[in-house]
Amino acid sequence: MTDIPLPVYSGPAAGNAITDAEVPPPNYSVPTRFVIGKSITEAPLVNIQQILGHLTLLHAFAELKNAVDAVNTQTILGVTLNKEQRWSWFVGCAVER
Repeated sequence: MTDIPLPVYSGPAAGNAITDAEVPPPNYSVPTRFVIGKSITEAPLVNIQQILGHLTLLHAFAELKNAVDAVNTQTILGVTLNKEQRWSWFVGCAVER
């Protein structure tokens, strides 16, 4: 077996690392046409306001889950429930309403 020399690393020297701030962002343009099955749309399917509304709703659900998780009792209606079971029970009650 012959000894083949390893290639020399040519990256930045220690202490001279390139930071993320020095790397420019990639050139990217937002697509305007989308193929869905056999159809082609000429505009995005959702707008920024709809995205923000969705994220607001997800945040509200996360806060509600945190509030349910913080309930001090382990027993609801005589049944001992852990954290995940309490959330499942709570969501089930909400669905029934």
